[in-house]
Amino acid sequence: MSIKKKNLDLILYYFTGTGNALTAGRWMVDEAGKRGIAVHLQAIDRGYKPPADELKGKNLIGFLYPTHGFSLAPSMLYFILHLPRGQGTAVFLLNTRAGSKLGQWQIPGLSGMAQLLPLLILLLKGYRIRGGLPLDMPSNWISLHPAYRKSWIDFLLERCQKEARIFITDILDGKLKFWRVMISLPLDLAVFPISVLYYLIGRFALAKTFMYSTTCDACMICVNNCPVGAISIRGNRPYWSFHCESCMRCINNCPRLAIQSSHLILAIMILLSMLPFAVWILVHTPFSQLITVPFIGTLMDGYIVLFIMYCLYLIIQRLLKLRLINSIFSYTALTYYWKRYRAPGIRLKDYQP
Repeated sequence: MSIKKKNLDLILYYFTGTGNALTAGRWMVDEAGKRGIAVHLQAIDRGYKPPADELKGKNLIGFLYPTHGFSLAPSMLYFILHLPRGQGTAVFLLNTRAGSKLGQWQIPGLSGMAQLLPLLILLLKGYRIRGGLPLDMPSNWISLHPAYRKSWIDFLLERCQKEARIFITDILDGKLKFWRVMISLPLDLAVFPISVLYYLIGRFALAKTFMYSTTCDACMICVNNCPVGAISIRGNRPYWSFHCESCMRCINNCPRLAIQSSHLILAIMILLSMLPFAVWILVHTPFSQLITVPFIGTLMDGYIVLFIMYCLYLIIQRLLKLRLINSIFSYTALTYYWKRYRAPGIRLKDYQP
């Protein structure tokens, strides 16, 4: 069944941290506009739920989102899970992932479950899958590396724009587009265990590495623009809850570069994870036989470490008010010395749904 119709009604749902997914959406809107097709580009920030009539009459839906921990952003996963049944509605997926370059070669990132999991969910919900595109936009994960230089960003965006425009053109023409997903399938399946552990444990741990430095003036930009409402003000300074999805919007958009991802906190977390908390608890409970199940032992250890991290984070949050302590945590954070990233053309007001 073709989706090539004169009355094509297209809606694009997107979740973005620093503008990569939004930028891809704008390219698609522009390409569809050349055909006279009006597109509704809708952010799903802060648990957005579509009104009852929003999907009525829609015969093509796109989902655009970043890859987090070799899986899709949790916000987009929850959004897709809560969609009504599809009744044959055509859909496609686009996930941005950590692209890079080597010489004149574009180095792809990995999607992991970012394509496969939502594809399965949408199929079970009765949607008709038309395509999937892993798009190797510049990585924004400042916790792991500094922002790319401008020449790298321009190089990657030029190629990604071409790929995104070709993709949406083919989708509008009724073609199936899966070849990029299939090419990376073996590697994506190989990192499946990592994506599961990240979703169950890792993303919560990374949320507790964010901190404010002495240059913070409580301007509220991070609070007001957090797409999941994970940042609050405690003691006149920002505090990150476990709801944080490490989308990097706050750290990359702070005008005073006052937000850091503390590598000292991360080091403490790693040291704690090396201690056999879970094994000790299991040995001293009636469930000692569960030690023979490695995955359960890993989860137990992980969640106990998360609890300890939560307690330590509350203490560190208070200690950061002392300039000496704040300086120690700030200067040992590599992000203190690294450049930030925001997709070209994206401004703070663009984050408002």
